[in-house]
Amino acid sequence: KLMLTIPAETQNRRLFRLAGKGMPHLRGEGSGNLYARAQVRLPTQLSDEERSLFEKLARNRHVESYP
Repeated sequence: KLMLTIPAETQNRRLFRLAGKGMPHLRGEGSGNLYARAQVRLPTQLSDEERSLFEKLARNRHVESYP
């Protein structure tokens, strides 16, 4: 088992390299690197309260909204 801590504000498709945690080398010692790509999924259905909170966050961060 392997634990990977995802940092806050990680963007979709960010690539993480876990050095030495991949497949073992065929000849010699050690292992290769293991790569993991973040797949961020946003909720598809929001309650009125959740939508309001997201809109408030966007206003506080001065984020433009797109249709």
